[in-house]
Amino acid sequence: FSLLRFIQGPGGKPGTCSGGLQGKLCSRCSAGEAWIDGACTACETVHFVGWCIFGTAVLGGSLASYFVVNLPGSRTASPLQLVLLTFGLVIYAVQTVALFGMMSVTWPSIFTSTSGSLQFAVLDLSRSTLTCLTGWGDTERFMMFAMVFPVLALWVLLAWAISHYFPIKRWPSWVLTYTFNTIGVFCQAG
Repeated sequence: FSLLRFIQGPGGKPGTCSGGLQGKLCSRCSAGEAWIDGACTACETVHFVGWCIFGTAVLGGSLASYFVVNLPGSRTASPLQLVLLTFGLVIYAVQTVALFGMMSVTWPSIFTSTSGSLQFAVLDLSRSTLTCLTGWGDTERFMMFAMVFPVLALWVLLAWAISHYFPIKRWPSWVLTYTFNTIGVFCQAG
């Protein structure tokens, strides 16, 4: 077994952890706490509100992505397509740096701190305040992470169904193939 980070375990018998961590692997805080700034800290209301705002933004962004992903193609790229391509390359570079930081190699301290802050890009939310919502139970955290993409896919399909069966004059109904294209982009990005 290995520790999440070298500094979390002072060495010695299993279960002797620093920063208020618990368990044989020094990998979890007590109930109602999250790993913040190198120590277990009590969850606050701002953490719950922040994750609710983030979840709402993700749901809204997934609907907006339908219109961005399904832009008409041409031989020459429009400025918007160039911006989207650049954004995709930046996300790819951020994910690469985050993955390098997760390797069990000793890196310089500046690289370690940079890659540690970018781990959200690879959906490594285990060290974030998300545990204030999900708790530290392995089953609950796994289910939360595993259900992200199916929930987004069902959300986009629900938007298609609403636009198809309850059309609004000013709002065009969604095309089913474009809807599946958007879901496919989610699967590729994840």
